[in-house]
Formats: sequence, C-alpha cells, structure tokens
Amino acid sequence: MPAFSRFLELAADQSGGLVNYSNFAAETGVASKTIREYYQVLEDTLVAFAVPPYTRSARKRLTTHPIYHLFDLGVCNALAGRLPMQPTRGTAVYGRLFEEFVVLELKRLLAYRELDWPVHYWRTAHGAEVDVILETGRGLWAVEIKSGAAIRPAELSGLRSFRDDHAGARLVCVGDLDRPFKLGDIECLPWRTFFDEVGG
Repeated sequence: MPAFSRFLELAADQSGGLVNYSNFAAETGVASKTIREYYQVLEDTLVAFAVPPYTRSARKRLTTHPIYHLFDLGVCNALAGRLPMQPTRGTAVYGRLFEEFVVLELKRLLAYRELDWPVHYWRTAHGAEVDVILETGRGLWAVEIKSGAAIRPAELSGLRSFRDDHAGARLVCVGDLDRPFKLGDIECLPWRTFFDEVGG
C-alpha cells in the first residue's frame, strides 16, 4: 500500500504527461512492470484513462507510449497536494491544468453525445507534438491547447509539422480566448466555441 499510495501521488502529478516507468519505479521502489499494472488498475476502476499516440505516419519516428489522464481535476489536485494553491495564469502549472481541463471535458462531451471519435496525441522523436488528434465524423482534427492570453505563431509549430504529414487535417488551437480568429490556416478558438463545434 505505501508503494501504491506514492504511485497515486506521482500519477496525479504527471497526469496528462508522458510517463517514465523507470522513474516511477525508482520513486516507489517497485518494478516498472508493476507500475504498468498499477495504471491498469486505475483504468479498470475508471480513475484514469489512456490516450494512445496517433501513429499513422510513414515519415516520422513517433513516441509510442500512452498518456494517462486522471478522471477529475479536483481529485488530481488533491492527490498531487495542489489544493491549497491558486494557479496563476502564465505559469506552467496553470497551463497543464488548462490542458487537462480541455481534454477531460472533450472526453466527457464525446461520451454524452455518444460520439465514437477516437482521441489521440501526436509526438515525434524529434520533439514535434500536438496535444489532441481527434478522428471525427467530419475528418481529422489536430488540436493544440494553449492557456496564454495571446497565441503566437511560433507556439503552433507542432500543428504545422502535423499538417506536413496529414494534408487536409483541420488545424485548431484551443485557448482561453475572447473571440475566434485565424493565424494562416490555423483556427484559434475559445474553448467554449471548440466544444460547441465538437458537439454541434
């Protein structure tokens, strides 16, 4: 139980990020195989879900580990010891929590609407990444999530890299924005607008 308890803290802290099983094993004192089994327990009990990588690329070497998300931000913050703090916009913690919020609400919306649209992430071995790849009934969407007050073109290089391999994909940046706008062929949408379009 002490090892599993420590694992829960780490899993909450790393929710939404790539898992390093070896680091978890060193922190908890159990084998990497056991860490994988712990994650399976979380999935089986609906405490967490896995987002697999999108690997349909003939050109790029891709990261192939799943990303795990705990089912609720409040539970995640409690386990990680973050409840007393108030995340400040512009910090790394705020950005991670905003990204988690969007992913969790997207999964809930798809379930409520009974939309069987697979959710993936995309990341190459060279560091190009996109937070969400959504296989919709209306084509492939590549979705980057940004929490800043402004979105700069340089922050969207992952979407452009994905477009190079997947012509025709809809490129979307979801943010805490006042209004929608475009940066070239990338649509920048307030998170509420994004959810309206997914569910519409």
